[in-house]
Amino acid sequence: PFQWRKSILKMFSITESSFSNKARGVAILIKKNIPFKELKIIRGGEGRLIMILIEIKSKKLLLVNIYAPVEGDPQFFYRLNTKLQQFGNVPIIIGGDFNEVLDLQLDRSMKTQIHPSRTNKAIHTLISEVRLVDIWRLANPTVRDYTFLSKRHKTYSRIDYFLISQSLVGDTLAAVIETQIISDHSPILFTHTGILGLEISRRWKLNVSLCKIWIYEKFNSTEEIEQRLLWDSLKAVLKGRLISYAPKCKKVREKKMLTLEAEIKEKET
Repeated sequence: PFQWRKSILKMFSITESSFSNKARGVAILIKKNIPFKELKIIRGGEGRLIMILIEIKSKKLLLVNIYAPVEGDPQFFYRLNTKLQQFGNVPIIIGGDFNEVLDLQLDRSMKTQIHPSRTNKAIHTLISEVRLVDIWRLANPTVRDYTFLSKRHKTYSRIDYFLISQSLVGDTLAAVIETQIISDHSPILFTHTGILGLEISRRWKLNVSLCKIWIYEKFNSTEEIEQRLLWDSLKAVLKGRLISYAPKCKKVREKKMLTLEAEIKEKET
């Protein structure tokens, strides 16, 4: 609707790359109240790629949105890899529809054994060489959740991701797959509290009373994970889960208090 688009344009600075009015297109929206400077824009062919190098408080960040070919195309990811390499150590956030699962066991509802495709291998090469992290999977190492339903094959899969630089993991607050509403894909919410030193209105502090109930899920022992990345991942997961768990504890306490108050009143009368 026109009014909806008008309100979006008022709130966000929009950079897009489109193929046509009816087929393909990607965009990056940045709130206008964020003091950023646009340094460079790279648009890919056929509306499948948009990259923006921005600067906030004298620090750089590369934002990328992709829509990978449905039929699979390893060369698409090898070309993306080459483009990303030119930015050196600039922190990167990539979001989009990769049209390919990463974990053959967990990212599909179909239980049959499948060998890695050439596209799957190309994505893993990209992740390894650019030092990226699938932040949702890092926070949910054994969870099965999906972002897309194939009505044709009647299967679910997780093919939409946020891949972020390892240096950004420590300040990640949450990575959540939301409920599917408008699109045929479920949206992914990635929340980061410390990108380039931008402070949130209220700094999060650990409620130590909640610590006794948590045991962190172990990572796959076959993967080689740097100690710093492991520690940053632990902090990110604990922070997100404790924040979501604290309100539940509060509700239980309040309910218990109301019950006790009702019992006291009943005995007083």
